Amino acid sequence: MLDNLETVTPESLQKLLDAAVLWSEAGGSRVLCTTRISEFKHKDYRIKGTRIHRRIQLDGLGTKEFPDDALEWFAVLRKLPPEPTIPPPDRVGLVYLFDQIKFHPLSIRVLSQELKTRRIANVGSRLENLLSISPQFASYDVQSLIDEDTPAWLLASLELSLDRLDAAARQALPRLGVFQGGAFEDDLCAITGLGDPYAEHRQQCTDFLAAVEGGKAEECFQAMGKALPDDAQLREFVDAFRAQLAELPPAPPADIWPGLRQQLEAAALIETENIPSVGVPFLRFHPTLAPMLWARLSAAERERLRDVHWRRYYALSGDLYREDSQNPHQVRDIAWRELPNLLQAVHAALDAGAPDAADFADNVNLFLRYFGLKQEEAILAAKVQDAAGGGGSQAWFLAQSNRGERLCTEGRSLEATKVFQDILVQLGNGPSYNRAITLGRLGRCFRSSGRPDWAATQYREALNSLEALSQSDDVLRQRGGWLTDLATLFTEQEQFAEARQVYLDALKIFEDLKELREQGVVQGLLGILALQENDLTESAKRHHAALALFHKLREPEMEAVAWCQLGIVYQEAQQWDEAERHYHESARIDEELGNLANAAMCWNYLAILWENAGKPDVAEMWYRKAIDIGQQTSDRVNLSKYLSNLGDLLQTNYPKRLPEARKLAEEALVIKQTLAPGAAEIWQTYTILAEIAEQEALAASDPILQAKLQAEASDRRRLAREARRNYAGTRHELRQQAPLIFDVIASVQEPKIRQELEQALSGLEERGWTNLVAAIRRILAGERDADALCDKLDLEDSMIVEAILSGLTDPATLSDLLPTESEEQPDDPPQEE
Repeated sequence: MLDNLETVTPESLQKLLDAAVLWSEAGGSRVLCTTRISEFKHKDYRIKGTRIHRRIQLDGLGTKEFPDDALEWFAVLRKLPPEPTIPPPDRVGLVYLFDQIKFHPLSIRVLSQELKTRRIANVGSRLENLLSISPQFASYDVQSLIDEDTPAWLLASLELSLDRLDAAARQALPRLGVFQGGAFEDDLCAITGLGDPYAEHRQQCTDFLAAVEGGKAEECFQAMGKALPDDAQLREFVDAFRAQLAELPPAPPADIWPGLRQQLEAAALIETENIPSVGVPFLRFHPTLAPMLWARLSAAERERLRDVHWRRYYALSGDLYREDSQNPHQVRDIAWRELPNLLQAVHAALDAGAPDAADFADNVNLFLRYFGLKQEEAILAAKVQDAAGGGGSQAWFLAQSNRGERLCTEGRSLEATKVFQDILVQLGNGPSYNRAITLGRLGRCFRSSGRPDWAATQYREALNSLEALSQSDDVLRQRGGWLTDLATLFTEQEQFAEARQVYLDALKIFEDLKELREQGVVQGLLGILALQENDLTESAKRHHAALALFHKLREPEMEAVAWCQLGIVYQEAQQWDEAERHYHESARIDEELGNLANAAMCWNYLAILWENAGKPDVAEMWYRKAIDIGQQTSDRVNLSKYLSNLGDLLQTNYPKRLPEARKLAEEALVIKQTLAPGAAEIWQTYTILAEIAEQEALAASDPILQAKLQAEASDRRRLAREARRNYAGTRHELRQQAPLIFDVIASVQEPKIRQELEQALSGLEERGWTNLVAAIRRILAGERDADALCDKLDLEDSMIVEAILSGLTDPATLSDLLPTESEEQPDDPPQEE
């Protein structure tokens, strides 16, 4: 269900409806949209000439002739607190009153509170009076600030509910209009000046000290979910709470907020949400309240409140940014609810030309990325870019850095590389925190574009820059981050001893800083490293440590990752039941969180598990489940892999289903041709299609068709080799095989040294590289046909053979495989002039 679509911007609405069309067409599913917009103006959501989309006009919860639904709704609302002080109205009077507001549910909700303390005759006459004045209520221009589809009777109902407020409350109330749908109570009080922003914290400190002095310390700690500390630690707690209480500013002399809040709650204009991890309640407004109140303020008062609002939320954004690594669950609970205010505030700061606006945007961007709000991130980034001005300023640095990170995330590594290199030119060569961050980000670009050697150089430079700075917590935290990236790079290059040591160095930093989340990340990466070293016991131990940390942090998404990684470990150990259990638990968590794309990855692992266990029918079920989700999400990279995997399963296990296997693989190929070759691993799909064509050729009785299929298989294998050859990471892999490649070329050119090569080839045969050795011996015998030589080789071996053949034809083509100074010294990454 897509609810309240009138709140979505027109551009976002069109994209959302484009996606909703696909959801509606997925099997037997349907999409229900609720909105006050009369027409979407979308080609698939026409209101005439179609039966696929149906618009159902909801005029209210009933009519004068059929009022029962509205009366039942009223009866339910009447049971909610506070208790009524007068008897309920009779049926006839209620039907007449509800007819004035067109039986509108939200209006009934508001009026139900009024009818607990006011006679229906008074409510009805006041409502009639408000409706007769005009929808704008004469005194202020509501309609200019509220969307045109908001019904006048809803505004009248809200206005009527404000009647119950006392004079002081009615005068102060419009200040709430600055908020976007609600706010945490401390922020609300601080911005509006209506009350004591520290009231909640003041009360918590007072209650704690009173509990300890009253001999109820154990009960107090149990309520906080903690064990009672020893006497010395308890005294430290008491001293800390007394110090906090002493540092709080005095409460304002006239605190009208508690009474005003009670009145607003009684009028159903605000609702209180208590969040377990946050001590201060979140106050959610009636959706029309804030715009209505904002319209009552003068232009000067609006300007003043906007300024106070963005400054308060800028401070909050910095606190959230810094605390996220320590208390991510709590921080994101706050950030998610305050995001409308944060976005409103950061745009206001940018509009005001505030010097700190770029830093504010950088803080907010962190949470936009966490929550997957790409469009909001792009809009904010463009605005920051426009406001940044010339190079060299901190605002320019933040704007360009965010642009580069966004490009890298989108897979546009070359463009991102250029952005970060331009930043480095502006920053100069002197050590600085910004330079260290940029060098590391450039390393990530090189890594994703298949140049781990250049990436390692950048990470080392970044670490050297950090080493030259004062070792603050921020510097140490960033050092731990770049060490983690460098260790992951070593893992990918199978430099396991180096990777382990660097991971442990990073882990030590995060332990000293008490960064629990980062500790969990590194523990998980150490688990992946141990798996690659085939140390399954160590791998399971590390992933269990990561799982415990993420459970403590209440980060279910990262818990799901740890469960999935443990599934991989148990699968490698051929403990099928344990592997299945862990995959299921990971998928269950992701499903509960709505992370269906992540759940689909677990289902893909389950499919591989059952395929390896010799149960292709069960594997097919899980592949199809993953594909169904992949088709509903934007995760095209993994969807293409699921399609390829299922195609491979069918062609391997079901010879009679080759047409179906071909269709799946071709569908995967169409997707992969639109993606970066490295991310999509398109060569694997070409190989599957080649194998399918070969099987079809064997089964064909027509010689012409057979020849055509054999030619197709050969062409597919050639395309697979070409794609693998063009992948930037392949050249790095070939550098690791450079000694063998150059030894073969030298043996062809100088047969006398072939005896030394034969010893190396015998060693390769003993390690299982028999097909590659056979192909090399055919080259030594004079064969040069790449297609024939690579016919039975996997892609890794094919790249070695092609490199040998290329070097024999033109030695210059292998110049990039030679080290610049020594075997250990990589070639330098390109530098910006």
